[in-house]
Amino acid sequence: MAEAKHHQSNYKGWLYKWTNYLKGNQKRWFVLQNGLLSYYRNQAEMAHTCRGTINLANATIQTEDAFSIVIRNGGAQTFYLKATSEVERQKWIMALELAKTEAKKMADAESSSTDSWFLIESDEDEGQQPDKAELTLMLHTLAAKLEDLSTCNDLIARHGLALTKTLSELESTHAPNEAASSMKAVQERATLFRITSTAMINACSEFYELSQSQGRRWQRAIQHGHEQRLKLEEMVEQLAKNVVSLEKKARMSITG
Repeated sequence: MAEAKHHQSNYKGWLYKWTNYLKGNQKRWFVLQNGLLSYYRNQAEMAHTCRGTINLANATIQTEDAFSIVIRNGGAQTFYLKATSEVERQKWIMALELAKTEAKKMADAESSSTDSWFLIESDEDEGQQPDKAELTLMLHTLAAKLEDLSTCNDLIARHGLALTKTLSELESTHAPNEAASSMKAVQERATLFRITSTAMINACSEFYELSQSQGRRWQRAIQHGHEQRLKLEEMVEQLAKNVVSLEKKARMSITG
């Protein structure tokens, strides 16, 4: 059974991985963390031997049947995986999709941070550039959280439609054996919908907390900017008075 970590895009658990035509699918321990999916023969191997890793930033994640997951990273790597149930597969799909989104955002943020570093080095007013770089990073982080919300929203809509369809089929079923099968399908769909709804709630909570904390920082930055502007206005006003005074003294010295 897979174990969900505190962060939605981090996950670990058992999956079956296709190895070769002689051995077929073999049970492996998978760990999803920081946009990387790694696998081991067992949990004890995690300390010393990783059997393989695939980067999800540019990967495609597909399903072929109720239990399968196919992950392709261009033409370099392909993982053919199978879960033990449709519900378990859906948990993995959600974690993988969120991890892929965050991996792409992290790559963009790193690129942006590098660009900001060069700006700091080349700009004469070095004191202001770190604030711009920090603001850019904050915006990237918020954008990543919004992308998580969008992904969860799509999954909720998909599973909501599937649940509605299954409920309609159950209502139109009269044979006892068909009703039992339909009821099982309803329970599975309801579980998937509950999982996606919980993920959506968690994503909303994370976005709210982040926006609240960053909002306070922006307020302080705006207040600081306002105070600096007032000081600059006072300096300009005083400078203008000094110029007028000097002009008067100059005229007096000329006429005198």
